[in-house]
Amino acid sequence: MNLIKLFLLLISWEDVSNTPESPVYADSLFSRRQFNEAITEYKRYVFEYGNSKILDSVYLQIALSYRYTGDINNSNKFLDLSLVNTVSQNRISQINIDKAINHIVKEDFDLASGTLLTVLQSTTDTQVIRQASYYLLVIDVLKSDYKSAKLRFLDDFLNLDSCKQLYGNRIEILTLLDSAAKIRYKDVKKAKLLSSFLPGLGQIYCKACIKEALNAFILNGSMVALVTISIVNADYVDAIIFGYFLYLFYSGNRYKTEIICTNYNKALDRSFKIAILSELSKPYWFFNDFK
Repeated sequence: MNLIKLFLLLISWEDVSNTPESPVYADSLFSRRQFNEAITEYKRYVFEYGNSKILDSVYLQIALSYRYTGDINNSNKFLDLSLVNTVSQNRISQINIDKAINHIVKEDFDLASGTLLTVLQSTTDTQVIRQASYYLLVIDVLKSDYKSAKLRFLDDFLNLDSCKQLYGNRIEILTLLDSAAKIRYKDVKKAKLLSSFLPGLGQIYCKACIKEALNAFILNGSMVALVTISIVNADYVDAIIFGYFLYLFYSGNRYKTEIICTNYNKALDRSFKIAILSELSKPYWFFNDFK
């Protein structure tokens, strides 16, 4: 889903090492978003300093670089290497959060949620808890579970004093989540029933353009008229032929109504997703105090 990748590009932070041993040139390339070049330099560092105390950080940077290039499999591989080479509990939690982000990119939301919940159970660090909770909120939005997202937002973020100071658009998010939770989707079965009763009526119900509804009504109405005229004139061969085309148009109209209704619901849902994720991706949201 391009929406997921775009969002993660907007909010992912850069965990660049800041130690005397750090690969400065590779970090510079990463900061300039030259990720392929950064990967090469980080790997060069690993080759030359295989016993470095910051290998876990370097492997993490390689993993993040691969994620930005869209190579999630290699990203996961180096996250695992980072995990093997670290003894810091905070680093372990951060790596697991990054693994959850990769699961989100691959739209494996259940696995991502499970990983983030494990992180929450294994740490008392406020910053890590906020990050994990943030991505759980994002997952709720991506799954269109807006009621759960609203409750999570109220419980985990809106009542945190530090977040209130940092996060100026909290009311906008709450309003959007509340509106999204009350979305009135069009009933696909009802739309098909309306089109069955009168071709074009289902399209109007699903807010399709009048042209779509008129085409459905005119085409099906014309076939009905031709069948009726043929029967009245005892021209049964033509009646059968026109009847066959009537069946095709009528069935096609019902099927098209279902597609129109489904697409309408998807577009409505997507519009809320974009609005909510846009608010959530505003610079430094509640991560300001992480740096």
